[in-house]
Amino acid sequence: MTATGAPGRRRSAASASLAALALLALLAGVPTILWTAAGAPWPDPSTSPQDVAHRLRQPLSDPLAVELLALLGWMCWATFAATVLREAAWYLRRLPHLRADRSLHAAHLETVSAPRLLVATCIGTLVLAALTPRTPTAIPSPELASATVATATSLEEVARASAEPESPVRHVVRPGDTLWNIAAHQLGDPIRWPEIYALSTPLTQPDGRKLTDPDLLTPGWHLHLPADARDHAVQTPPPDRAAAPPETTHDRSTARDEATDTSGTPRASTPEDRPVRITVGTASLIGITTAAGIAAAVTLARHRARRHAPPDLAAEPPNLSDAVRAATQAALAAQRADQDEADAHQADITRRPPPARPAPPGTVTCAHRDGTEIPLAALATPGGWNLTGPGAPAAARALAIAILSAAPRVSPRSPHVRLITTRDLADTLLPGLHPEVPGWYRAENTREALHTAQATTVERARASQDGRHPTPRLMDVLLDADLPTQAAATADHLVVLSLGGDQLANTARLAPDGTVEHASGPDHQLLARCGMFALAEAPARELIDALNPPTIAVPDQTAVQERPKTTAKPALTISLFGGLALHLHGEEVALTMKEAAKEFLAILAAHPNGLRTEALTDALRLSHDPERATRDLVNLRRAVRRTLRQVTGSRSAAFILHTTDRHRLDPQVVHSDVDTFTTAITTASRTKEPTARAAALHQALDVYHGPLCEGADYPWADEAREHYHHKAIDAAVFLTDHTTPEEALALLEQAATWEPTNETICQRLMRLHHDLGHPEAARHTYQRLTRHLAEIDATPTETTASLVCPERGMISSEELRIRTSSNGIRG
Repeated sequence: MTATGAPGRRRSAASASLAALALLALLAGVPTILWTAAGAPWPDPSTSPQDVAHRLRQPLSDPLAVELLALLGWMCWATFAATVLREAAWYLRRLPHLRADRSLHAAHLETVSAPRLLVATCIGTLVLAALTPRTPTAIPSPELASATVATATSLEEVARASAEPESPVRHVVRPGDTLWNIAAHQLGDPIRWPEIYALSTPLTQPDGRKLTDPDLLTPGWHLHLPADARDHAVQTPPPDRAAAPPETTHDRSTARDEATDTSGTPRASTPEDRPVRITVGTASLIGITTAAGIAAAVTLARHRARRHAPPDLAAEPPNLSDAVRAATQAALAAQRADQDEADAHQADITRRPPPARPAPPGTVTCAHRDGTEIPLAALATPGGWNLTGPGAPAAARALAIAILSAAPRVSPRSPHVRLITTRDLADTLLPGLHPEVPGWYRAENTREALHTAQATTVERARASQDGRHPTPRLMDVLLDADLPTQAAATADHLVVLSLGGDQLANTARLAPDGTVEHASGPDHQLLARCGMFALAEAPARELIDALNPPTIAVPDQTAVQERPKTTAKPALTISLFGGLALHLHGEEVALTMKEAAKEFLAILAAHPNGLRTEALTDALRLSHDPERATRDLVNLRRAVRRTLRQVTGSRSAAFILHTTDRHRLDPQVVHSDVDTFTTAITTASRTKEPTARAAALHQALDVYHGPLCEGADYPWADEAREHYHHKAIDAAVFLTDHTTPEEALALLEQAATWEPTNETICQRLMRLHHDLGHPEAARHTYQRLTRHLAEIDATPTETTASLVCPERGMISSEELRIRTSSNGIRG
């Protein structure tokens, strides 16, 4: 029988013939006409430049006008020929892709400009015609005929089944997305990007524009993916192992660390890659928004705790709990998520997916679904919610922490969300939480809790009827055990949660990890396929300590310890205070490393004793895959060694010592200002001899040029930065005991600038101003302190206020030094 595609092939051949004739006419016919009419486009070889200049000065004549028009025609034809070559090269490079997917030609036509459209159409038609297979005419056997009938029947069934196309899948553009990588990750084949482009061009984007250039995507735009993206999303392995480009395997021995590093290019993170849930202990997850609130609380606690802190060089900083550290570092990592991706791409290393951006301050989230946090306001539904199952207490505990961490800690601002619960339940869920922590109300019993919630509802209703503004608080959360049915009468600003009860309209049964196993009720879909955040008792106690007003969360600096020193400093010095810099024999040299390698060098310089491989991998946020993380560490070592060898001219120095489980800088060839600083502080705290003590304090301040790694927001550097900053302030204060009054004044002014909310420093400074006869300077110091204390919701003490005027019983700076020394201030 005759092949079924014969009519289509004839049409394709006819189109190809027309396209070939059009190209031939334009490429060969136009220059023929121009040559015949006006001759060659270049001047005769015998014509001198003077002759050409003479002709141009003559009045415009008909022959000259014809020649100028012909020259213009030659220029247009040359442009057309260049376009033909450009389009031909484009189609030749994509021949394999066009053979597999001919829609690429149509998508390309939508992207080219109008002058190129004719050329692209003609060349594309010729290429597609050349790729059309030629099937000979054949007479089938009876068996083949029956198979053909069966195939035709099955094709008809498929056609009927697909008569109604499925709706496309929606995708939101993230920073770094391209149509190529979206097709690779969502469809499993980057060549299918034209399908996404064709489906998305009709869409009007949120900013009012449309997709007209496949190379230009704006974050926040919406794209439509083919319907089979759903199937691919189900079948695709986890993001960190799916569709990863091939990577060259590295030899992990240090003997080959000098070789050129090669690895696969990491892909950009998609929204599903970025986690919103943060692990803070066994079976404990909190949202990234809650982590940001905890980080803000820790920062405020640090400022308040240092307000009256006396200088103490020998004090060991208390440990920052694991749960609080995980929350604060996740919040910091979320702030630099986009930079993480750019750094990882440049350095060819594989970072862990950076956390998603937290919601605005004051927002409370309670659950997560498909990589998105669910706000607590979604549960403000009529009828309330019963939380049941083994995970209900942990979910209630996490919700309470989320509400309290979102509450503003500087008055007179009111919290966006208030937690109302009984004292008994509060003591059970959050034992040890200070009653003055903002954001919650502890009632004596269930009746009082219910009355408080209803009173707020009534007040808001009356204010609305009277035209007044209701209470500034946006939402109340009534949380209690086994609430009665009358609590279900709720409004859109009230969330009612019954822990373990069964009398409210909606019920969610939670697994131990917070996963919603089953949801029922009229609004059950709100928590279907969700996971509520959950907190076990141990990490909850750690987070409570961070939220309590009297407690300060200070970094753990166990890695910074005294160690044996070399007698002579190496010629190569790495400076971290005031920003990362490299000095050779005292002269600064340029750092040409990529950002990821700079961070690797900085963390090693900040920990002179070195770091275990596991801690280093975690601090640098490398891949969870041990093999890939090891390979990335090898690449980072190579990059740093290569740069340091170029700077020093040494081809044999290792610079980085790598044992089985620890990385550290070689102290014989590399020195860091952090090492000098910590050694000087330790010496000053242990010696009592004034000259040696003053020399050590001078040495510490000489190398402290600003915060650690200033200008680079490395999450791991936050704790160390605070610790060294406070030590520098204490060193400046103690050095005033060994200097002249004028020098002491400059040191105290510097310390007050570094820590403007420290009243102890300001008191010393005000007394010294009065001693030197500068009462106006003392008053200015007091006013400055008042402004800065207002930022942390505090005011100067009466002792500080009495120092403004001498007649209020002011004591001298020398008497203050004696008093503070007798009160146990250690140096």
